[in-house]
Amino acid sequence: MKLLRTPRQIEEGLVHGPRTAAEIEHLYATRAAFVERLSMAPSVTPEDLADLDRLGRFKVACTLWSRCTEESRAALLDDGHHSVRSAAKCALIDTGSAHIH
Repeated sequence: MKLLRTPRQIEEGLVHGPRTAAEIEHLYATRAAFVERLSMAPSVTPEDLADLDRLGRFKVACTLWSRCTEESRAALLDDGHHSVRSAAKCALIDTGSAHIH
């Protein structure tokens, strides 16, 4: 199994090939480590989001919204996956932040 660096790279690598239990576990562990690292950072930037797969971005929107920069919030609200956009909109409403784009 080829080990890739980021959750996004891992997810993209699994799209066209078979998914073994080990590959899925590796993706989950890598995603958890990235999100854990972000939870300790003072802020979450768009560059941080670029390394995450869609479930990682969903988790950031749900749990780390308050640490997201304005640019990161905008990126989550405009994400390519509807689940990420929905989580970001819910976080925006829950925190009473600025209006929805």
